Amino acid sequence: MKPDAIFTEFCPVCGKDISLRELEEGKCENTGKELRNLKFEEKIKGFSEFFEQALGSPPRSIQLMWARRIFRGRSFAALSPPGIGKTVFGIITSLFLARENKKSYILLPTSTLLTNVLEKINSFMEKTGKTEVVAYHASMKDKENIKEKIKKGEFKILITTTQFLSRNFSLLRGKFFDFIFVDDVDSVLRASGNVERILKLLGFSDREIRRVERKGRKGVIMVSTATGRKGEKTYLFRNLLGFDVGMLTEIVRNVEDLYIPEKSIKVLEEVLKKMGDGGIVLFHEEEEMKEVLKEIKRKLKAGYVTARRKKDLERFARGELDYLFGVAAFYGILTRGLDLPGRIKYAVFYGIPHFKLKLNLENAPSSVLLRLAQLMHEEDEELEKALEEKNEEKIRERLSLLFSSLSSEELLKYRLIKENDYLVLPDIRTYIQASGRTSRLTRGGITRGASIVLDTPERITLLEEKGKFYGIEWKPFSSISLPSILKEIEESRKKIKEEMEDREVIKPLLFVVESPNKAKQIAKFFGVPNTGIVNEAIYYEISLGRDVLIVAPSLGHVSDLVEKREFHGVRVEDGRFIPIYGPVKRCKKCGHQWVEGKECPRCGSREYYSSLNQVRFLRMLAEEAGRVMIGTDPDHEGEKIAWDLYNLLKPYAEEIKRAEFHEVTKKAVLEAIENPREFNENMVKAQVVRRIEDRWIGFELSQKLIETFRERNLSAGRAQTPVLSWVVKRMEEHKRHKKFAKIPELGIEIPVEEKIEGEKEIEIEIEKIEEKEINPPPPYSTDAVLRDAGDILHLSLRRTMELLQRLFELGLITYHRTDSVRVSEKGWEIARRWLKENFIPRKYGEGGAHECIRPTRPITGEELKRYEEEMNLAEKIGEEGIKLYDLIFRRFMASQSKRAHAKTAKIKVRLEGNEYEEERLVEIKGGFYPVFPYIHRPRPLPPSGKMRVRVICIERPEKPLFTQAELIKTMKEKGIGRPSTYSKIVEKLFIRGYVIERKEGIIATSKGKRVLDFLFSKYHDFVSEERTRILEEKMQEIEEGKSDCLSLLEELYSEIKRIKD
Repeated sequence: MKPDAIFTEFCPVCGKDISLRELEEGKCENTGKELRNLKFEEKIKGFSEFFEQALGSPPRSIQLMWARRIFRGRSFAALSPPGIGKTVFGIITSLFLARENKKSYILLPTSTLLTNVLEKINSFMEKTGKTEVVAYHASMKDKENIKEKIKKGEFKILITTTQFLSRNFSLLRGKFFDFIFVDDVDSVLRASGNVERILKLLGFSDREIRRVERKGRKGVIMVSTATGRKGEKTYLFRNLLGFDVGMLTEIVRNVEDLYIPEKSIKVLEEVLKKMGDGGIVLFHEEEEMKEVLKEIKRKLKAGYVTARRKKDLERFARGELDYLFGVAAFYGILTRGLDLPGRIKYAVFYGIPHFKLKLNLENAPSSVLLRLAQLMHEEDEELEKALEEKNEEKIRERLSLLFSSLSSEELLKYRLIKENDYLVLPDIRTYIQASGRTSRLTRGGITRGASIVLDTPERITLLEEKGKFYGIEWKPFSSISLPSILKEIEESRKKIKEEMEDREVIKPLLFVVESPNKAKQIAKFFGVPNTGIVNEAIYYEISLGRDVLIVAPSLGHVSDLVEKREFHGVRVEDGRFIPIYGPVKRCKKCGHQWVEGKECPRCGSREYYSSLNQVRFLRMLAEEAGRVMIGTDPDHEGEKIAWDLYNLLKPYAEEIKRAEFHEVTKKAVLEAIENPREFNENMVKAQVVRRIEDRWIGFELSQKLIETFRERNLSAGRAQTPVLSWVVKRMEEHKRHKKFAKIPELGIEIPVEEKIEGEKEIEIEIEKIEEKEINPPPPYSTDAVLRDAGDILHLSLRRTMELLQRLFELGLITYHRTDSVRVSEKGWEIARRWLKENFIPRKYGEGGAHECIRPTRPITGEELKRYEEEMNLAEKIGEEGIKLYDLIFRRFMASQSKRAHAKTAKIKVRLEGNEYEEERLVEIKGGFYPVFPYIHRPRPLPPSGKMRVRVICIERPEKPLFTQAELIKTMKEKGIGRPSTYSKIVEKLFIRGYVIERKEGIIATSKGKRVLDFLFSKYHDFVSEERTRILEEKMQEIEEGKSDCLSLLEELYSEIKRIKD
């Protein structure tokens, strides 16, 4: 049986109920109308036919996406590799709009390109019909006549260079354009005032621009993505037109990063011969480059290029030279000014790219000083003070003193090397940029490349450590299969050449995740994304070569069960149970969430956010992209959100798939996109049953409580009731005390029946001292990390879950709602890189979708704190987040470390007829212990023999009260709840006032005891621990496909009816 549902308020036509059948058929049964806007689709069809008439072939899917945006009145930055047809699209769109008597303006960076565009537009008009076109550039004849036409507005399409816009804006003042196409946004942004000029041409007044407000009809602009630095005024695009211009970068790369711990001409020559032609070789200085080239040219066909000398570049491009030498500078020609995806196959770095600063930091740029101060401020209080005051001279002075006093070994931990009177800093950005020449993003995909660094072991370690913040993993050149790498390099170029012949090689793809932070973080993995804003809803757009990825959030759950319709939100008819879902509403005033009604039930406010708005936004994006992939969390709730989105977006998309990833990293996201799966309907059914069961039992029992106790803030549930009973039972056990004879000076406590105190004689016998090896603890699961976060970091359950969610969304840890402690091969690789010779692989279990909670990179908490700014994270981690990350990192690395060496002693103590035995850990060292010292506490060995000691009598509870973490541990052991609900169940007990927390632990309130007594006396069979556990098992069987949900729903329905009656 497939899951069924009704979504109320979600019909885009009538605004009422819509069934799965209607969503499947794409038609509203209430009105008989199509769900999609047929009038708009007719316009898109007309544009497609016009496009094909002009070009001779239909528009690509990405061009159709652009068309939909323009005809909806949305401005945007177009993001795609060269050769996709942005300019052709701009021309044909202008011609199409001219038929509707609308004006367009095409802005181009050069007169050469203007001439080409004019030729194309004339060619297209021969097929589509003539329209008034005016073009201007400085070398044209009859310029004054053309200027007069521009001044009078005698055109439907205007074509000029951006230089004309800057110099002749007076001719354009007061004119309105429906569409402006900017072929090269960099050329526009370079000239001061161009952004304001364009805004005025789109219909904005000086007042609107000054106040950053928008009123009335405005035109639409389409710009390309920036490749250089964005101008200061681009914020106006965001605030007035709803988009932000991104930047094309080299972050999308498919490079094998290799190293050889030796730097010599002989080694370089050997590498070049082994790798073959198509190599670029980069040096730190031009003088060194020329000296090495002189030797290499004797045996190999090599040349060099500088900003002033480029003739060898052309020879290399033609294949006359096999190798091209140059300098590794961030803005150098070999680093940024070279785009030969078919020719450049690999790069060799003759020395790591680096900065060299004098130890006294003379002439060090302000930005470098600031970065160094942020790195080193904990070493020096005066430096920290200078950093807070932003006193540049004081910062320079304190840093200079620090670098002079610290040894080379001490500086290494900061990724710095001291060489003579200089400080060497690895330049990872230049490395990424230059090595990226070997792996280019083309419209046929991403080419495969290789990069080999030659330098001393110390310097390579420096670059390697810096690279791990960018997800770069270096391998020794000697460890790889060179024929395999060379084969991959050649085949990738051959494959991309073939795929570039396919017109649809690059397509838009809407990628939906839950949260804005996760969406932003995924986008930032691939550069500086374009941003689109529609009615405050945000999406990010990035290019992956074959896909233009539009990343957007669902903002969590988009629907939940209604309360007042049918049987507590479920229609029961003909033996079927059909849940009715409504949009989730959140009050802007108090934050309360509800489903039905237009007024907050808690505070009465009518100002609220509705998930219906986000669904409308996602429907628009799905219609534009055509393809959708839903990458919500890989658990029950994430699958249900994905299933809801699948149904609600289905009429608007040609294809919808599910993406599953367990860590938010670039590699994991790319793998998920490459390997989509179908939706797990068994998991959905299990989650649907859980929600229905929770609603039915919770609503009915809560009503009984409210009626009995005449108090509204009461609730009951199958999970929270057993947990409350444990608290009450433990309180009773806590009241029973035991006596102990405590010997403070020896740290010994002896259980006794009668009171013993004063000065007494004891006898201590050390029976056995044993040396043993102790296994490390396994990595964290949800319950274990919640427990340790409470015990070690003193964090509450709610705060810990918030921080875990943040760390996951920022791509720092794997998925945090898991019962598993299994370690994947990815986890092994991370541990191997950090532990090196101390690495001992342990799997802790087989198979399963989930693994343990672990770091996604070999970065310590200390490094994370120090280099957070460089990691391009979507938001700040915060001090608590870094501490929690460090705990997870340490626990995971400990789990993959060698055993610790321990010494234990068996101690026997006799005191006035009482005998007590204890096994004591007296020493532990090595292995995992220095990494994770929290769970083993060694104590000194007491003296042996008879002696007089002071004894005091103490009483201690038989059992300690529960802590929040211990409650969760018990829930896991007894099969109550799931990783995603552990903390919510405990939190609900506090919210309802059933329990409070004191210094000793959690205690039940009088209200909690009364509620529990009532529930157990009247409805014990429904809320017992055993019944709850059995239901969890049955739901697990549904998830595994071993049983169907209908029989369990019938059983639950019958049970609830009994409670109701």
